[in-house]
Amino acid sequence: MKQTILFVDDDPTLLSGLQRMLRPMRTDWAMTFVSDSSEAVQTMNSTCFDVVVTDMRMPTVDGAKLLAEVRNLCPHSVRIVLSGQAELEIVLRAVEHAHQYISKPCDAEVLKEIIKQACALKGVISNIALKDFIAQIRCLPVDSTKYHAVRAALESGSHDLDELGSLFAADLGMATKLLQLVNSSFFTSTRAPTCHDAVKVLGLDLLTELVLRVGIFADCETHSVSHLVISSLNEHSIRAAQLVKEQAQSAGMAGPELAHYEMAGFLHDVGRLVLATFARAHYEELSSQHFESWSELLAAERQMFGASHQDVGAYFLRLWGFEEGVVQSAAAHHDDSETDGPFAVVRRIVNAVDQRVHRDLPVEPVEEKR
Repeated sequence: MKQTILFVDDDPTLLSGLQRMLRPMRTDWAMTFVSDSSEAVQTMNSTCFDVVVTDMRMPTVDGAKLLAEVRNLCPHSVRIVLSGQAELEIVLRAVEHAHQYISKPCDAEVLKEIIKQACALKGVISNIALKDFIAQIRCLPVDSTKYHAVRAALESGSHDLDELGSLFAADLGMATKLLQLVNSSFFTSTRAPTCHDAVKVLGLDLLTELVLRVGIFADCETHSVSHLVISSLNEHSIRAAQLVKEQAQSAGMAGPELAHYEMAGFLHDVGRLVLATFARAHYEELSSQHFESWSELLAAERQMFGASHQDVGAYFLRLWGFEEGVVQSAAAHHDDSETDGPFAVVRRIVNAVDQRVHRDLPVEPVEEKR
């Protein structure tokens, strides 16, 4: 069955260009092109699309409002913005609803690859309720103490960006959202693989807007996940990132490549936080049991949730536009099999580090026989 893609842009010339550019994909994709947001909403009242790609600046209903409608009408749809410079106010509203933001002009091959990756999500998780839940996530649960420390620093007008970067980097939920925004062209074309880089790229004024006025973490301070789960995952993720960075340095990595490895180490277990948010009681029930191998735990997760935390982490990170090396590390950090390909090294390092960290900072209830 073909993947269904809806493109929305009020510029007929741009729509025609998209049609020509994507013509080779007609055998794989069923594409619909509309020039009006109202028409797009009418179409979605009867048909949900796998992926919706929209411009931001449009008359009557702008891209942010359209994405809000998409979110309500078709919860599982991947929501992507393809836009040139738009007013900051519209972009700030889109932050709540868009999974990814791509800047115009966009190379044809890059656009195809992004949409291909979005379409690839379709068969990863069979549990429809879980899939819809992940697509609706605005942000992951955060540690209240760390969140209020960020708020206090911004309210005080602190210019210590290194301190702010450290606060974001100490919490998996806040860091994931920050890195999604800075790496999806919402505000800049500059990529930032670490939280310290991200706060410098975004700047104090924009961070203040996002955290204090827009409230990107306001609904994330939740009791749906226990503080113990959040704190243990934070500790585990921070330690894993440190060790992955050390091993990558020993292997000769440096610069952006080294930071990319560090990000992969930090985010590899994010699927656990997603599952704990989706079904706290079931997650805690599973955590009260003991397993003798990772494969046994993953099988139990798939039976209970319809997906393992590896599946969920990879799905979530790909949905939010993270680079494929980070996605693959989340997808296979309990996989000991030898792999080849462009992401083999980062996967092997994250896998080895995860095993080491679990011996000292266990998160999952696995007691492997030695």
